[in-house]
Amino acid sequence: MLVLTLSADPEPRVDIARLVDGARKATVQVSGEWRRARRRSTRWGGGILVGDRHAVLTCLHVVEGYPNLIVQTHDHKEHGATIVATFPDRDLALLKMNSDQPYPGVAVKEGTWKAGQIAIA
Repeated sequence: MLVLTLSADPEPRVDIARLVDGARKATVQVSGEWRRARRRSTRWGGGILVGDRHAVLTCLHVVEGYPNLIVQTHDHKEHGATIVATFPDRDLALLKMNSDQPYPGVAVKEGTWKAGQIAIA
């Protein structure tokens, strides 16, 4: 699991390459699909694995109204997913990815954030 901690030090000693590699492995592709008769509709978007329990944070407009959700991980494997929470005012959805395999997720650490601190997103 990748944990990003920022310091008030004006010259942070952060291994940017390690952070980018960890974030790359936690980044997923999310797709939603529905089929009716001869019609088919698909939406695509990005997402990020959060924590170590296969939670995926993505945009609500990508998955809303689409019963068949697929999450593709960095190793190009596809996993089904279900919506567990939505935040319409922020256009966010929290998904649960169905997988028995461990996947690295980013950790969100609460703390005191100050104006001018460096953030990597």
